[in-house]
Amino acid sequence: MNYSEFLNKDGAKILITGDSLSFNHYGYDPPIRNNNNAFDYGVGMQSWSFALRDRLYFEDENFIFGNKLNFNCKATQGIDNDCKIPYTAAFGGKVMTLYPEKEVAFEVPFCSEQIVLYLQNRIDNPCVFDVVVDDKVVLTDVDTMGDESFFAGYGLSVLPLPCDKKSNHTVKFLNIRGKNPKITVAAVGSVYREITLNGRGGEKIRFFIENFEERIGKFNPDLIIISLTANDRIKIAPEAVRVNLLEMFSMIFGRFPKVKILFLTPPNTHDPMDEGKDMGGFSSLITAETYNRAVERVCAKLGDEGYNDFGLKSGAKHNIEVMRMSALFDDNDVTSWRIDNVHLNPNGNQILYNALLDKFELKKDL
Repeated sequence: MNYSEFLNKDGAKILITGDSLSFNHYGYDPPIRNNNNAFDYGVGMQSWSFALRDRLYFEDENFIFGNKLNFNCKATQGIDNDCKIPYTAAFGGKVMTLYPEKEVAFEVPFCSEQIVLYLQNRIDNPCVFDVVVDDKVVLTDVDTMGDESFFAGYGLSVLPLPCDKKSNHTVKFLNIRGKNPKITVAAVGSVYREITLNGRGGEKIRFFIENFEERIGKFNPDLIIISLTANDRIKIAPEAVRVNLLEMFSMIFGRFPKVKILFLTPPNTHDPMDEGKDMGGFSSLITAETYNRAVERVCAKLGDEGYNDFGLKSGAKHNIEVMRMSALFDDNDVTSWRIDNVHLNPNGNQILYNALLDKFELKKDL
């Protein structure tokens, strides 16, 4: 399946979702809070999906980190907050926090008909302002107030700003309103993408059927990267997985017939000391293979001709592909990539991230 046609497309909408493997905070941020969703963590966490989100943003020849821009006001690198949640600064901390007294001005040194402004919201010292590009007001009442339930209140706002095509642009923030305001500029670029991370830990396929609109439907995705069945295969039968997958896919393709889906099956969850064990969160290699094949058969059928008994047009080919995480890892050395019975450690995250870069034909080093 070819992904390049829309990875570089302005306006592409990409959804990364699924169970806890879809954001895999293990090894980065311990579960000490009521944090069961991808967006319960710091926006700068670098597990595989967070790193992939950033890498897709960076796939823009005009992308410039905030710390490479020159501002006309006092500014410091970083997020400048007292938040106890780690990784609240985006893009490895290469952001700039501004302390404006009257206005903000900076130059954007590339030729484009659009500037994409990456701001970080804030729950401390937020403000409201207007955005002017080359003396034209392009946005009014931009509000940087963060939602504490969304990336700890420091999530990204990605704002496309229209402009005339010329070699250099001046951006200003005017009419700034707020008490002791801080504005965190994460980056600028020229390609607009909507990338959503909203996986939920501990869930099975059924959850995404019952919560379809909240987790999938409202995002109108061009590409869905979804990690599921780690919980299904220890709780329900393979036939139920097949039926639930078909129902979920019928909802997705019935609503978005041209969407591309990359389905990630989980890594092996066997006990190295007892490879036949099917209990206590462990699944034998034989059991895992049974469930992986169930997923692959459904996806192959959908990619081939569809299922008319689930509301999908018979003969229609759908854009769906399976990627086995288990194929990436050494089952004889689980401690090198696994942190518990199923979740990836930082090295495992890096292996999966690199495999996805290969899948999407993206360079590993920029």
